Amino acid sequence: QYSPLTTVSDFRQSATVLDGGALLHRVQWDKDKSIGEILQAYKHHVVTNYSRMKTTVVFDGYLAGSTKDHCHNKRQPVKGMMIEFNRDTIIQCKKNTFLSDIRNKERF
Repeated sequence: QYSPLTTVSDFRQSATVLDGGALLHRVQWDKDKSIGEILQAYKHHVVTNYSRMKTTVVFDGYLAGSTKDHCHNKRQPVKGMMIEFNRDTIIQCKKNTFLSDIRNKERF
């Protein structure tokens, strides 16, 4: 038997862990933006949506030979190219193309 919830949780004392890989795909950005502008868009998204609670963004990587390789290859049929970049670099390709090269993802 279940009893009804009679108290309201105080979410300001909660902690949230965000999957950084999923976050990369959640925030929209267009080409011709600098890496700095793109990073600010991610920061804005996290602060706007999760500022009422302690939030940690986790980027976990997978080594070659991972059980997820098949899923990654299936999801990313377009092959990107490695782009050397810093905070001021203007990204002149679409987000999916940029993120389709794992080396860009790892350095981002």
